[in-house]
Amino acid sequence: MADVNVVADSTAQPPVNEISVNSLGLFDSIQVSRIQDNVETLIRSQPNKGVSNALAYDYEAKYGIPVQYHVTGLEENTSLASAWLGTANASTSTLSKDGTVIATNNILDPQGKTNHAFWSQGTYVAVQDTDGKWTYSVPAYDTADNSCFITPLSRDWTPPTLEDYVLVACFDDLVGLSLDKINFENNAGTLATGSNWRAVRCALSTSNTVHLAIGIGSGSTDTSTKSYKLVNWGVYSISDWQAMQSLDIDWFDGDTYALGSTSQFDILTDPVTLTPQYGWLIHPANPAKSMQLPRGRITGFTDIGRAANATRHDVMGASLPVYTINGSRHGMEFTLELKTKSFDEESMLWALLTDQVPILIDWLDADAQRLNMTPMFVQVGDVTQARFVQQIYVNSDSSYPDHWRTWQLPCIQVQSPAISQQTAVWTYLGLLNEQSSYLNVQAAYSTYADVQAHSLEASNV
Repeated sequence: MADVNVVADSTAQPPVNEISVNSLGLFDSIQVSRIQDNVETLIRSQPNKGVSNALAYDYEAKYGIPVQYHVTGLEENTSLASAWLGTANASTSTLSKDGTVIATNNILDPQGKTNHAFWSQGTYVAVQDTDGKWTYSVPAYDTADNSCFITPLSRDWTPPTLEDYVLVACFDDLVGLSLDKINFENNAGTLATGSNWRAVRCALSTSNTVHLAIGIGSGSTDTSTKSYKLVNWGVYSISDWQAMQSLDIDWFDGDTYALGSTSQFDILTDPVTLTPQYGWLIHPANPAKSMQLPRGRITGFTDIGRAANATRHDVMGASLPVYTINGSRHGMEFTLELKTKSFDEESMLWALLTDQVPILIDWLDADAQRLNMTPMFVQVGDVTQARFVQQIYVNSDSSYPDHWRTWQLPCIQVQSPAISQQTAVWTYLGLLNEQSSYLNVQAAYSTYADVQAHSLEASNV
């Protein structure tokens, strides 16, 4: 099942909501919409097969107002390809219901390589490394209690999160031994047992450590040689283990394959709110060109007008004209007055305005209410700037008055532009994540238009 995660980053420049849509398989289609002020706006659409972990960046949400995201589409169903294939502690799982990592071998060093100890009250044991795995042979036993214990793993470990952990050990080539002779020290009980493995819950101690120990006891008077291989062992958090069990999986390496069928998903996220310190002028096609609006930088507005959208027709012989109405009045028209206080700010504003893409004025909610102006896209007309007379002394904020500029930005309120920032991120960031070389890009997409639209329709992918 697809899963959606939204992170509101109010400190980013510009502020952004990052929407991550995850799946084990590819999405056959996906749509991401913003719901704010009871208005739903499509911000991203993928009509054809694409990535399994899709990202959308929403720079256009209103500040200080909760927003939700509505995500719908089709995802390909997948299944577990195989059980645990990795060597000890070398496999990281990526198999879960939402496509994220739910289980990782948290021990960094391979089993048997460090902190291994062997003891018996009789004859010592022999150790042999076979094909990268450790074989433990028991040639003799203590005659006093008819037992010998071998501990291939014994260590105290501080986990990344302070909670109980599950230790799972997988054995192979058991000669003369059975699973019931496997002892896990300092454990809170067995959670599950398989054909050649056992899982136990290891309790967190008062020192915030987990003691991981496996002991093999013979419990037999038979003095013939016994041997086994500790093939794999993994340590999982309780939450990871529960997620694994919900999928009926105990050992796995995250390999999946497509089943050829699809499932529909329809997800509404929990509300998030962007709360930046300042408003922003947002460039919708290239957010890196966006510019912050610190308090005091908007120095004024001219009168705000809304032009009529009607045509006058003077009728011959009549004193009264006739009007044809093409629709509602045009959007607001006004001149926005700004102040920049450094050469860097001057360059940033020119970079924002040079390509003449409509700009989003995203006020803080408090400013929007005070001005009675909602965030809006505007087309900026002929720009002028006025310069202050050069001064000698440095201002209190270390900027020079001769660097100050006052700007006149004629603005006409317009519809949100068809070119969208979401397409830019989908194309380039997604392309970087999906394709490792230009040859792969060439094989996946027929034209540059397909790359821009993220359309794999014409390819074999």
